[in-house]
Amino acid sequence: MSLTSLFLIVVFLVFSSTAFAQQKSITLPKGTTVQKISAGHFKFTLPNRQIVEVKNFSLKLGTVGSISIINPDPPEKPIVKGTKGTLTISGKLTKEAASKLPPTDYIKIDDEVTWLPITIFYQPVKIILKTGVNELSPQPDPPGVVK
Repeated sequence: MSLTSLFLIVVFLVFSSTAFAQQKSITLPKGTTVQKISAGHFKFTLPNRQIVEVKNFSLKLGTVGSISIINPDPPEKPIVKGTKGTLTISGKLTKEAASKLPPTDYIKIDDEVTWLPITIFYQPVKIILKTGVNELSPQPDPPGVVK
């Protein structure tokens, strides 16, 4: 093995471990509700009112194309945006088994009954603070006046 190949492998491992270290997750706990927007596009409302919007969602593949975590307070702006999501699901249920459980223990996604909690791991691409950006005065303040 040449020195260049060894160097490239080391660089690859360093960058891949850095990328994996930045991976975040969010759990959809029991009590979460789901709203289907279109094919593969869903909004999950958590019990704390926080909204998780996913696109290119595939329960069969266990993947999410993009994810937005949205502040529930008006004007409902995203807090975090991410991509390349993967799902960890407790398990799938039959309709008969689900009928014996409280409705807060599962959700129906495209007629598939899915046990809660579900954890979504994703790569964050944009983190927006809840407090927002400090707003500037629309006009310059007069000299000597500090707000």
